Amino acid sequence: DTVTSSTIVAGRSGSSSVTSQVVPSGSYHLAEVVNPTGIAGFVRTRLTCVNNTTGASVAVSTADDVTLPDGADVTCTYTNDYRTGSLSVSKTLLDQDGKKIDLASDTDGYVGDGTFTLSWTCTGNGVTRTGTVDVTANGSAVTAADNLPIGLTCSVTEAADQLDQDDLADPSYSWLSHQSSAAVTITTGTTQALAVTNQMHRDMGTLTIGKTVAPEDGLPAGAYVGGTNRTFPISYECTSAGDVVASGTVNVANSQTTDVAVPAPSECTINEDVPSTQSGDFSASYFTWSSSAPDQDFVDVGVDGTSTITEVNK
Repeated sequence: DTVTSSTIVAGRSGSSSVTSQVVPSGSYHLAEVVNPTGIAGFVRTRLTCVNNTTGASVAVSTADDVTLPDGADVTCTYTNDYRTGSLSVSKTLLDQDGKKIDLASDTDGYVGDGTFTLSWTCTGNGVTRTGTVDVTANGSAVTAADNLPIGLTCSVTEAADQLDQDDLADPSYSWLSHQSSAAVTITTGTTQALAVTNQMHRDMGTLTIGKTVAPEDGLPAGAYVGGTNRTFPISYECTSAGDVVASGTVNVANSQTTDVAVPAPSECTINEDVPSTQSGDFSASYFTWSSSAPDQDFVDVGVDGTSTITEVNK
């Protein structure tokens, strides 16, 4: 009101600046900074005012306004509760297809023990809480901290050097950048979850396997008369860092090729036994197969590259 509008009483709770102050009677608006800088976790639960002379309650409006009668001795009290929540973190490892890696198996390309250390930070209103926690990938979430003040915003990070190439089965595998979940805010009585996800990538190349039928020296070029329906089984094997990373068998017709996607970089070889003569292979019954050999000992398949190797039958 016009009498009290220029009267301001302000200070920290319990200080002389807000204790036993003599002010004009009239209406006053009350306000409180619940969490001043450096403090977090408190929530206001109620505001009460009492006439110290009579012991009667003094009405407080929903807008936190109070009217002081002439000569009244009134104490107004804010009650704040300290509230906390918890934080958990987890780790997920995915293979190149986006599926969770089975730590008990080496077939996913991951050969590490699955243990990682994650760092978490919670901040707000000048308050900071930090810590680290060890987690097992693709396991249950681990509690990082209990009794964190509500209102703090928390995030999780991971050191890049934990993504070790030695934990991958061969050089064709690599790690994509880790992905951390969005920051969370601590709320009363709940556990907020943070997660870090790592996905593997596998570089690939193309192995082109060809087939050529050629006559021995001195034999007619038209001795072989088998058509495109006559195919020959050719086995292939690719290795990287001494380990077999791809193998199989393809059926290829004369003068044809077949493409096979293989991990890269890798070194690939092919092999075919000397074919058995089938009806329709040759123009005359006295022709037969004499040899089968690749046109080179091996080929190196590079990342996103194509290398060709051909099996030659005579």
